[in-house]
Amino acid sequence: MDNTSAKAEAGSVFSFILTVMVEELGALVEDK
Repeated sequence: MDNTSAKAEAGSVFSFILTVMVEELGALVEDK
């Protein structure tokens, strides 16, 4: 596995985690 695909994989994982966190925060805000 070369460096470029490793970076692309890390980027997609990071954006996935970011999306989940944003949705969790949105759910918390709506509960209040």
